[in-house]
Amino acid sequence: MFKQKILFLTICITFSLIFLGVTTTPSYSIQNEKLLYWHYNDAKWWSEGKISDEKFQKSLIVLLESNTDLSQNNSEDLSIPTWFSNSAQWFSENKITSDVYVSAITFLYDENLLKIPTSSIIEINLEYSSKNIPLIQTFEKNVDLFSASLFTKDVLIFNDGSTKYLDVQFDFVPENSETYESLINSSNSVVVIPTFTFTAYTEPGFYTFYRGDCDQEFHGVLFRDDDCLTTPINYNKPVDFTASTLGLNILHLLDYPLITDIDVDKNPEILENYDKVILLHNEYLTKKMFDSITEHPNVVYLYPNALYAEVEIDYESNTMTLIRGHDYPPENPVSNGFDWKHDNSIYEYDFECGDWKFEKISNGYMLDCYPEYAVYSDELLLRTLNEL
Repeated sequence: MFKQKILFLTICITFSLIFLGVTTTPSYSIQNEKLLYWHYNDAKWWSEGKISDEKFQKSLIVLLESNTDLSQNNSEDLSIPTWFSNSAQWFSENKITSDVYVSAITFLYDENLLKIPTSSIIEINLEYSSKNIPLIQTFEKNVDLFSASLFTKDVLIFNDGSTKYLDVQFDFVPENSETYESLINSSNSVVVIPTFTFTAYTEPGFYTFYRGDCDQEFHGVLFRDDDCLTTPINYNKPVDFTASTLGLNILHLLDYPLITDIDVDKNPEILENYDKVILLHNEYLTKKMFDSITEHPNVVYLYPNALYAEVEIDYESNTMTLIRGHDYPPENPVSNGFDWKHDNSIYEYDFECGDWKFEKISNGYMLDCYPEYAVYSDELLLRTLNEL
């Protein structure tokens, strides 16, 4: 206990010096690249108790894998010091640098105060995979424009021996450096992460209801229709074809700033800070979000089927409720929950994007295909997006 207190004081002093503008050189060596955007969200939502230790563990594994030997502290159980939530919160609020954050995590792990189970490959039962785990389609890694890689935590091995990828990370290819100059974000833009859409597609939930499958047990709990129409907000990183995961990763790599739809819902005026707003598959949103987006003069609707269904958010219970759209409510069914005149959902299932174009509308541009696979391989698409 005494050793833990000393280490805690050491870390606190380090953070305090940073707040005061004093730089320190840690005795341990860290190689830290630009962190993925979801590390910030994971840190914020874990510190607020919105995601579990087990979910936060995935973020820690990724950071530790490239900075230390994960085999040195073999552990069957996960153990994170409770006071580390302060560090996570400071990091999510940009009060400490990513270097210091990663250094603190590595230091705690090396001192055996942070315990991470070494088994990071997940095996699941094929019978339940399509219902309970969001999967992106099998990814072909033969891309020329970017390199691609996987974290072991994002590989699912089914009981029939097949594999699926939850997520794919992209990086620059040195030979394409001149090409990237016209692709990297060069304007005051922002991308809106579709957390609400990811939540809607999480099962059991809205789509369980749409299929008429709600009246059954899930994980030992009996669900009714109302249980499926009000669902817990999924604060995890979107890892789903329907949540634009690949597009999100590419745009982050190309230096597009990211905010979540939760940020927009809580502060609709935030979009006024940007000259260009880029939507992904933001299918589900609140009325406040709809008004804020449609009133902005320059929105790029990169994925079709955006602004399709109205939801209501309760931040006290951290739940999302379907209000209107997707032929709901049954007594007055409507397809688009906002009766939006620019609904382009007819293009939602064009995944090839062979002859794509951006259509000019009253407050921006709409792409006429679903670019989840084109966005990491189509140089012209990314250049056009940057120039719009």
